[in-house]
This record gives sequence, C-alpha cells and structure tokens, in this order.
Amino acid sequence: MKLNPNCSEEVFRLTGSLKDIKKQMLNMAEWIEGEYTGTYGDGPIEKLSPQIKTSLNDLRKKIKDAKSLEDLELIVIDFTCNYETFFKAKEGDLLVATCNNYSWGNVEKEDVYGDDENYYTAAGYSSYEKVAEIEGYTILKHCFSDEDYKDGNNPYPRYIFPEKGSKLVFDNTYRANEIKLVIRGKWIYALAGNNLIKINEVGDKKMLNKLKIAACIDDKK
Repeated sequence: MKLNPNCSEEVFRLTGSLKDIKKQMLNMAEWIEGEYTGTYGDGPIEKLSPQIKTSLNDLRKKIKDAKSLEDLELIVIDFTCNYETFFKAKEGDLLVATCNNYSWGNVEKEDVYGDDENYYTAAGYSSYEKVAEIEGYTILKHCFSDEDYKDGNNPYPRYIFPEKGSKLVFDNTYRANEIKLVIRGKWIYALAGNNLIKINEVGDKKMLNKLKIAACIDDKK
C-alpha cells in the first residue's frame, strides 16, 4: 500500500554523531508507522499488515546494527509513499532522499535546497535496461539520453557489465527489462526491496572486450 499519492520528492540532512543520526532514523521509522496507524499525519487509519510489520522491524534492526554512515547508506525504505527513501553520507552528515508527503514532525533535520543535491543525486540511483545476454552475461545500458554522455554530463556509466551469476532483480510490474541501480562511491548496487545488493562487474579484460564486440558497443559514441 502507498499512502496519499501524487506527492513530490524532498531531501533533508541529519547531523550530529552517529548515535544522533541513528536516533533520527529510528524516529523516521516511528513516523512511517504512525502514518499507517493514524498516530501521525492524515493518512487512512488501518491495521498494520504482517508485511509492513516485518519491514519496520527489519528497518529498525538495520539502523541499530549500523556501525558507520557507510552502513546506513546501504539501507533503503521501499515502503514510503510514492518514492523509496535512500540515505547518502556527505561531509560527516547523512542526506535523506524521500517523499515530502510526510512532515517528519518528530525528526530533527535540516532542509536541503538548491541544485547541488536533489532527490535523484542524493538517492544515487538510475534506471538501466537489459540490452543483451551473451554467454550467461547480462549487459545493461543506461535508460536515459545518450546526449548527456557526449559532454560528460552524466554521472552514471553508460553501460554496466555485471559478473556472471550476479543477482539482478528486474521490475516486472513496469518494464520487464529495467532495473534500478544505485551508485555508492566506486561500487554499484542493485535495488531489491529494502536491500542494496552489491554488483561486481566483469574483471577479465578479454571477456569484457568480447562482450562489447558481441553487443556492438562503441565506447566512443
């Protein structure tokens, strides 16, 4: 279930020590639960489903177990209204890319304005499509305009070559060949529910060149 559709994205910042930031993330979990039960917000009051209860318990456990901001970056909340909620470590703080349908009234936060960070840059994810399968390898291509790559303006790799056997979860409810991938530093992760699954790329240069040739990929375009 998604509460109150047709809302927009927002980004805010959590500051302080790791303990402080984790406390505010636990407050976020409390707020989300309250939106379902009617304690907070104006969403429909309903009984929590077993799935949401499990997801909330798992979320709280991940927050409590985190030992660093980097651990918190790997947490995803896929059951917030309209948009998944992502976390990004930046300059000792934690950016939260989420949905502004919630007021997050119990969370101590700083709003982020301007073009330096928006929902998608803070979330660090974009969509890729499967363009070929060769010898058990899947080749993924960025879904958006190729024009961005000519000027070097796109922060996402144009093609991604996951190692054979990588766990790739495609969105069969929308476009069967699309997958959401999250970039965290030099690593690439697949978004699978509330989890980020690390994707290792093909390391063998000969195999990589073979895949590019077989898929007619020209890096210079």
